[in-house]
Amino acid sequence: MLVLQQHFNISDEELELQVNDRRSFEGFVGLGVMNSIPDATTVAFFRERLRKAGVIEELFETVPIRKVVGLLQSRSPSG
Repeated sequence: MLVLQQHFNISDEELELQVNDRRSFEGFVGLGVMNSIPDATTVAFFRERLRKAGVIEELFETVPIRKVVGLLQSRSPSG
């Protein structure tokens, strides 16, 4: 979810909304209709834990943005 947030430059609240609303986002993060989507507070807490562990930069370097865009486009023609 953090990779999507970084790519689309959206807030924690908007990220939660978009993952709940867009099948392409839902599929990208590996969640389905029967799964609970992490809320904005959980996203912020997780990001802070990654930051404290010193691995958040590595996450964004590991997943190239062009790959994110390609995966989203291949998952849902309507977005």
